[in-house]
Amino acid sequence: MAFIDAHRDDVVEGARLGVEPICRVLQVAPGSTDVASAGLSAVFNASIAAGALIGALLLPTFGLRSTALVAAILVGGAAGLLGLEPRPVAGLQGVRAGEC
Repeated sequence: MAFIDAHRDDVVEGARLGVEPICRVLQVAPGSTDVASAGLSAVFNASIAAGALIGALLLPTFGLRSTALVAAILVGGAAGLLGLEPRPVAGLQGVRAGEC
């Protein structure tokens, strides 16, 4: 929990990271938080690798414009999935690490 408190206000490329994803993982897997946190980290890393792979496959065959089109399609799909995600009743804004 000290890690969450230490990095609560981190900013990457102009966006504040927040603690909502970590709190969500801790709610879903309260008995195995280290495994759940590792899974969350693995998903982030796999997403980065998938983006690099897609770009490497598209660039030589279809050119630079195709990467922008595929990126827009993937972002639209992600936004659609985010819209299907149930919202927390009270929200997690301003939640201290021990209150996740």
